[in-house]
Amino acid sequence: FRKFFLTNVVSNVLFFMFNAVTSLIMVPYQIDHLGIACFGMVTLASSFVAYTQVITTVLTNTVFRFVTERLAKNDITGAKQYFNTQTIAIVAFVVAFLPISAIISYYTPAFLNIPKGETWDTRYVFFAIYISFLLALLFNPLAIAQYMRQRFDIRNYIDIGSQIVRYSTWIVLFMLLKPQMWHVGLGYVFGALVSLFATYIAFRKLMPDIGIRLSGFDWSKFIEMLKMGTWLSVTQVGFILYLTVDVLIINMTLGPVSAGKYGTILGVALMLRGLSSMMTGMITPIVIASYARGEVGSLTGILARSVKFVAIGMAIPIGCICGLAVPFLTWWLGPKWAGLYPLVWLIIAHHVINCGVQPLFNVNVAANRTSVPGISTVVGGLLKMVIAVLLVKYTNLGLYGIAIAGVVGFAANNWVFTPIYAARILRVSSWPFYKA
Repeated sequence: FRKFFLTNVVSNVLFFMFNAVTSLIMVPYQIDHLGIACFGMVTLASSFVAYTQVITTVLTNTVFRFVTERLAKNDITGAKQYFNTQTIAIVAFVVAFLPISAIISYYTPAFLNIPKGETWDTRYVFFAIYISFLLALLFNPLAIAQYMRQRFDIRNYIDIGSQIVRYSTWIVLFMLLKPQMWHVGLGYVFGALVSLFATYIAFRKLMPDIGIRLSGFDWSKFIEMLKMGTWLSVTQVGFILYLTVDVLIINMTLGPVSAGKYGTILGVALMLRGLSSMMTGMITPIVIASYARGEVGSLTGILARSVKFVAIGMAIPIGCICGLAVPFLTWWLGPKWAGLYPLVWLIIAHHVINCGVQPLFNVNVAANRTSVPGISTVVGGLLKMVIAVLLVKYTNLGLYGIAIAGVVGFAANNWVFTPIYAARILRVSSWPFYKA
C-alpha cells in the first residue's frame, strides 16, 4: 500500500481530471449531434444496465473479499478455488444472458416514451450497451490482480484508454455518417473490448501464479459466495432506487426531454461518485485483510482517516461545481441551462457526506455482514422513490421534486445508519466516524 500510494493517488487525480474534461466536452457534443431527447434515451439505456447488475452482483462483488481473506491467511489454494469458481460462473452467465439481452432490447421501446421515428435506433443502442456490459463482466475477475497488488494506477490507465477508444468511435462515426444513437453504443462496445484485452494482459503480468482453470469450479465455494452475493444484490437494488430510477420515472412522467436534462446533471454526480469509489477502493484490501487478522484497533483508525480523506477530497470539486453552478452550466451547456442551477445543488451537494461514508461499506464486506445493510439501503431507496413520485404527481416541483427525494433518501441511510452499523460490527464507538 505504501509503495504504490503516491503512484495510485497521482493516477486517480489524472483519471478524474481526464474523465471530467472529456465528459464536459462529450456530453454537449452528443446533445448537439443527437438532440436532447435522444441523449436522454442513451442515458436511460445505461440505467437499464444497472438493473441487470442486480443479478450479476451475486457473481461479481464477492470473490474479491474471499480471495483477499485467503491470501491474508496465506491460503493460496483457497484463493485459486474462489477465483476460478467466480470466473467460470461469469462466463456461463454471459453466454446465457446474451440472447436474453437481445430480447429485452427489442421490446423495451414499447414501454417507454421514445423520440418519434427512433424505435430501431433505440433497440440498437440498448443492445450495444448490454454487450459492453457483458464484456465488462468478463474482465471483472481478472481485475482482482490490480487490487491485490495495489496497482490502481494500471486500472486508471486502462480506463483512460478505453474512454479514448469510445470517444474516438463517436467522433469518427458522427463525422462520416448521420449521427445516430447506435454510434454511441458501438463506442461503448469497442471501449469494453480494449478494457478486456488490457486487463487480461495486466492479470498475467501481476498474478502469473493464479491461472484460469476450467476444472477449478467448486460448488461449495460457489454457494458460499452466492449467499453473500444475494444480500449484495439487495444492496444493489437500493442503489438503483437511489441513483438510476430517477431517469426512468422522469421519462414516464415528464417525457424524454426532461429525462435528458436531469440525466445530464446526474451524470456529473455519478462521475464524482466514481472519484470517491477510486479513493475508497485503495483501502479496501487493507480493511478486509486487517479484519481477517483481527486488528480492530488499527482498522478503526484507518477507517476514520479514510472517511476524512474521502470527504475532503469530494468537498473540493463539489464545492467548486455548486458554488459556480451558474457560470458552469452556461459555459458547459449554454445560457438556456443556467436556470437549472438549483438542480445542481440538490443533486450534487449532499454527496460530500454520502461519498464520505463509502469507506465504511468495506466493513460490511470484510465481516460478511451484508444482510442488514442491504435491507436498509432498499428501505431508503423505496422511501426516496415514493417521495419522488408523490412530489412529481401532487406538486409543481417537477425535476426538483425528484432531486429533493434523493436528498431525503440518502440522509436516512448514510447519515444515520451506515456509521452506527459499521461501529457495531467492529464493537467500537461510532463517534470517530461521525467526527471524521
